[in-house]
Amino acid sequence: MKKVGNLYKKAKKHFDELGFMGGLRWLLFAIRFRTIMFVTGKSAAKTNKEGNINEKKQKGDFLKKDSPDIYVFSMIPYYDIGGGQRPAQITKAMNLLGYRMHYIFGMHTSESVIFDMEIPTIIHRYINDYSDIDFENNIKKDDIVIIDFPYSKFIPYIEKAKKKGAKIVYENIDNWETSLGNNLFVKDDLYEVLKLADLLVGTASFLVEQLKSYCKELKIKKPIIYNPNAVNDTLFNPKQHFDKPEDFIAGEKTLIYYGSLWGDWFDWDLLYGTAKAFPNYSFLLIGEKENIRAITAKAPKNVHFLGIKHQSTLPAYLEYSDYAIIPFKVDKIGEAVSPLKIFEYISMNKYVMTTSMPEVTQYPNTFCGDTIKEWSAFLKKKNHKVDVSKRDLFIDDNNWFSRCNDILKAAGLGKKKFNKKISIIILNHNNRNCILECVDSVLRHSNGYNVEVIVVDNASTDDSVKMLQKQFSKRIKIIKNSKNGCSSGRNLGVKESTGEYLMFLDSDQFVNHDNWMDSFVELLTSNNDVGAIGWAAGWIKKNKYGFSPTVDEYPYRSMPANMLARTDVDYLGSGGLFLNKKIFNEIGGFDETFDPTCYEDTDFSYSIKNAGYKLMYSPYLGVIHVPHQTTNNKELSHETLIEKHRKKFIEKWKEKNSSLLKGDE
Repeated sequence: MKKVGNLYKKAKKHFDELGFMGGLRWLLFAIRFRTIMFVTGKSAAKTNKEGNINEKKQKGDFLKKDSPDIYVFSMIPYYDIGGGQRPAQITKAMNLLGYRMHYIFGMHTSESVIFDMEIPTIIHRYINDYSDIDFENNIKKDDIVIIDFPYSKFIPYIEKAKKKGAKIVYENIDNWETSLGNNLFVKDDLYEVLKLADLLVGTASFLVEQLKSYCKELKIKKPIIYNPNAVNDTLFNPKQHFDKPEDFIAGEKTLIYYGSLWGDWFDWDLLYGTAKAFPNYSFLLIGEKENIRAITAKAPKNVHFLGIKHQSTLPAYLEYSDYAIIPFKVDKIGEAVSPLKIFEYISMNKYVMTTSMPEVTQYPNTFCGDTIKEWSAFLKKKNHKVDVSKRDLFIDDNNWFSRCNDILKAAGLGKKKFNKKISIIILNHNNRNCILECVDSVLRHSNGYNVEVIVVDNASTDDSVKMLQKQFSKRIKIIKNSKNGCSSGRNLGVKESTGEYLMFLDSDQFVNHDNWMDSFVELLTSNNDVGAIGWAAGWIKKNKYGFSPTVDEYPYRSMPANMLARTDVDYLGSGGLFLNKKIFNEIGGFDETFDPTCYEDTDFSYSIKNAGYKLMYSPYLGVIHVPHQTTNNKELSHETLIEKHRKKFIEKWKEKNSSLLKGDE
């Protein structure tokens, strides 16, 4: 009865606010979009925080973002379907590109599970609770407003933004003229949005053509770009290891699907027919099933419904599955779908079985078939080998950073070009498992910068140097160090460098978009009192001078959504460290007595502070870090080295400048 009461209250609220016809439209739309499913968890407003750290590291010496603000107007909250939908992914990526994000949603979710998650926005607000006066006072020229549904309640905000000179972007993400629109879609509202928009985005080829036809009908000309869905390749990265989920049910072969289960487009006959043909195979379905109980009751015994999952848990399910599936009907809805999940499937090195939707037929490692017979024939062949090289090229072009940068470029908000030379220095010590991919990613995404890439090999005994020479000898410098030393290796790399600026990367870091250094360049060149900026940082424990939790161990990596950087950290890590070579030479580089490793970057940081400069930490560097890819040093155990070099570090700085050893409270 409590659930029925919640449903009644929610429906009554919308009928009161929208009137009878508006309330009826909401109710029909809600059924389609799962928004009347019963809430069993905590209130989303209470469990989901808006870009706040809420830890002791929240207070600090912060530098605010000064980039344009981006306002996302979506019908669904950020956390809908575990945070895995396009508006959430756009928001997350834009935040990591250094923009201040605002998220306004048109309808409350009532999914049976609402996940507590970090929301990287300044605000995350229901449209009825969002002040149009505050919006009008804050929106400014060159801000961006992104809308993914032509909802009548969004239009007054779009009009105010247009008057202030903001860029209006309408994303045509579905064919709303189908049952997806569910009477909430009003064509006159769409036409009003199209007239106001500065840029139109179609997420599928069909939707691009649809936009063209609308513009022709309205006799207006607007720039239109094709911008399909993509993948968060930081999360969906097969190089990471994931523990097998406790509710994972394996079969002789295991097939997995996650996402919406409620839609008319879901082909249950295809799924159930294939499952019956392979009774020893396990079919795992992740998604909300509360409103389709009649359908799920007919499921074969080898079809298992696992419920809704947080997006961050999905890679683990993919890792232990053999195939990933998309059983969608190819109809007026299916022909306009750019399935977000297929990019995630491919990214995790899974062979995908899907129906022949126009958007996916040319994707790598993908089988397209529309009948039980075709799917069964594919499964009978077995041993379908994933082409990893095709996967890598595809994912590199289809991550969310690429999508966001295309939108920003089309909206006329590209970054200023930085022409000064940057020397990118990467160490290698028996890292054949990751060094090639690291170097390749740097070269692929640095065409917009003036760079040289230097790999210093620290006495490797594997064939990694030969591999580097074979693949990159004409494009990078390869320097050989006579010993394995982080300090000596980096000093050697700088000695051979010709750049005015230095970027140090670890070999298990991978660049993932073309504007990856923009924020760091702007921060360092506009703050003369900053000696170095880093992607990794931390604090020192008071009196013990040991490492306290790093920025990674705090929410939002210790950075509120409206902030770009902070200067109260005690040290910077060497992976993703950027500075002017003049400062490097001024402090004498890295102290080689800390070879082979441990505390050399902390000591280097203290040398910068001792010279009168600040350290700056910012998470907005376009790199992925996949830990445990590099080999362990075998000369001494890691724990022994930490203790040995900790004592060396304390002795050195007590003598040199004890005031720097204040530590963290």
